[in-house]
Amino acid sequence: MRLLILCFLLLPFVGFSQTDLSKNVKWSELYEKSKKVAEPTVIGQDGENIYIIRFIKKKRYIEKYSLNSLTLKRSLLLELEFNDKDLTLIDQFMFDDQPTLYTNFYNKKTEKSYFFIQTVNTNTLTVGKPIKVAERDIQKSKGFMSGYTTSFRARYGAKMKRSEDGELGIFWTGKHEMKSPPKKGDPPHKTNEFVGALYDANLKLKSEFEVKLPWENFATTKSILSNDGIYYMLGYEYELGEEKKLLRNRITIEAGQLHVVMVDTESGEIETVDIDTEEMEIEMLTFRLLSKGGFQVAGLTSEEEKGVSGTFAITFDDSFEEVNNNSHRFEDDFITTTWSDRSKKKLDKKNKKEDKKGKQKSVPVFYNYYIDHLIEKPDGTTTMLAEQYYVRVVTTTYTDSQGNMRTRTTYYYYYNDIIAVNFDAKGDFDWKTLVEKKQVSVNDGGYYSSYFVVPNENEINIVYNDSESNIEETEGLSAKEKKALRKNVIGVQVTLDAEGEQSKGKLFEFTEEVKMRLVPKVCTKAGDDIVFIYAKGKKGHKLGTIKLD
Repeated sequence: MRLLILCFLLLPFVGFSQTDLSKNVKWSELYEKSKKVAEPTVIGQDGENIYIIRFIKKKRYIEKYSLNSLTLKRSLLLELEFNDKDLTLIDQFMFDDQPTLYTNFYNKKTEKSYFFIQTVNTNTLTVGKPIKVAERDIQKSKGFMSGYTTSFRARYGAKMKRSEDGELGIFWTGKHEMKSPPKKGDPPHKTNEFVGALYDANLKLKSEFEVKLPWENFATTKSILSNDGIYYMLGYEYELGEEKKLLRNRITIEAGQLHVVMVDTESGEIETVDIDTEEMEIEMLTFRLLSKGGFQVAGLTSEEEKGVSGTFAITFDDSFEEVNNNSHRFEDDFITTTWSDRSKKKLDKKNKKEDKKGKQKSVPVFYNYYIDHLIEKPDGTTTMLAEQYYVRVVTTTYTDSQGNMRTRTTYYYYYNDIIAVNFDAKGDFDWKTLVEKKQVSVNDGGYYSSYFVVPNENEINIVYNDSESNIEETEGLSAKEKKALRKNVIGVQVTLDAEGEQSKGKLFEFTEEVKMRLVPKVCTKAGDDIVFIYAKGKKGHKLGTIKLD
């Protein structure tokens, strides 16, 4: 049995107002632990009930729980078949207040992949007849992707997007076929051609189209389907090259001009907008559509080719004209907020040596940050959240009891501080703050780490597992009492108000016997003022809700 270790490094608890938020949390009864029961996958909620999918004894079930009482109302074996063949579940979501499944079937003989939408009856939980929404030719792979499963190859490249008002689009690159590359160095499939289909809220086909972009190769970093049926893609042109490394030929990609591509899903016509980054070194980027029309591209920048040293935002109006393009460099003091005195002295010592040699001094940077969210708030401002994440791999050699040499590899997963950057309604830099968080776990893929976010009016709530010692006052406590606080993991909520001020409160804590923790990847918003949460521990798991103030 694998030993799961979860620990939270300590931070001095400063700069927060403290509140007890436990009154806002409601939990179900404890469902006893079973190796044969997996955590739920949330489909969504209809205002009264929440629908989830779980594996129980290797079989998939769909379940309905009351949002108010968190009691189980119905559970049914989920059988997904087409012509007596098993279907692969790709995605699940609520569509017009109805649980809906996106499934796939790959016919090996004809080498065709079929994609279906299936609705679920909210009373009986029975699954409706598959509605075919797309099909695609998938040729056998002899080189590229040959090591992947048939199921993965069949689904490769297919994207499903939903607009906020209930329309659904199916898109994929490579047009209709996916082939093995004809020769080394060529792309595995065309990346400047794709086809798509758009369906309304009643799953009636509205349009089908084919698109060819004006560039030979185009990589999409994010895509959005708007309410008016426009498919937006943020991406960049690229060129392929080869380099020799460790006696192997490897393909390299040279990134070029950034674009936002807008595809009319009715006509297939396209419009492109060039994104002027003014020679900024882009470390990470994202974009979102704005409620007033237009869109915003935002991200993190670098000065030394690696690491984050600043941020930027480029805003376009509803005519897709650039109206604001600004960047902001983070001050050294902001970057080194959580640095130890030893780390700061080390950088100063290094720069003194560089100065004597007449070389340029090194500047402090943030490392390994990834953008998770770009959130537009009712006041027209937008907030970007980026979390530090990295994995450290340690391999050791040892001799077993029989005298044989063995190796052991240990994976350490780090999910640390969150950078929050706010841009005002015009797109100008407004404020920034650092949510201090230290999480490290071993050999678990970061199962209990990271966070989930819930916007609430002009505030943003960030929820994650933390050590109770970061909430409670420890002055005057004995060493034993302090140790107990460090070991006790609780759920906390950090709220960022409209000016970026932080408040931190305890959401819940479990008894010593249960020792449960949130599983952030399962938690999700379940209504305008309700959040669905899931926690797991040594003795079982619980479903819960948070009522937002």
